[in-house]
Amino acid sequence: MAKNVLGISFGRKMSNTEVMVKEALLQCQNAGCTVRFLRADEMNIHICTGCISCVVGMTTGRGKGGCPIKDDLPIVEEALMEADAVIIGSPVYEFTPTGNFKVWCDRLGPSHDVSFRKATYEEGLAAGKDKSLLPDERSFKKRVGALIAVGGAMTENWLSLALPSMYAMCVSSGIDVIDAYKYFGAMAHEHKSDSDMEKLREEVRS
Repeated sequence: MAKNVLGISFGRKMSNTEVMVKEALLQCQNAGCTVRFLRADEMNIHICTGCISCVVGMTTGRGKGGCPIKDDLPIVEEALMEADAVIIGSPVYEFTPTGNFKVWCDRLGPSHDVSFRKATYEEGLAAGKDKSLLPDERSFKKRVGALIAVGGAMTENWLSLALPSMYAMCVSSGIDVIDAYKYFGAMAHEHKSDSDMEKLREEVRS
């Protein structure tokens, strides 16, 4: 069965970040994977209000990690549940990923914490609850991830906090990051050069 690979870009449409994420997806598709792409900035994802209803619902056995905010988050959640691998790319304007990247982390982190979900799921089954009332069991399958940070600055130090920060989207949900790639000097190119893209292709293939 073909593996499902999800690519998420936090960059502008057809920006360097998007081109790199799509190139990585293309290599996965050429290897026989089924791919899907999400452009984060075109999705309606609101900031987390800190109400903690997602976590409280799970820890008290009254919910399965759902969020009361009505927006596009269910689309993202389903894409993540279907994925066997996730490729996440973000531009770096100043040291870290974009603000929108952090918004996604805040919304996904607590509600998709695999430790909360696993405990709620197992306790619910033991209590005889229907699986439809429990966290999605696809939350527990093994997933791998790759991170791509793209900086416009001509010096590497402006990306110093980018990749470490990007692990935030993967840790709580148990995504095992197996590769990370950073590129700086993007402001000098409308799109990355052929040599840079070949380097990325080699990393994906390896």
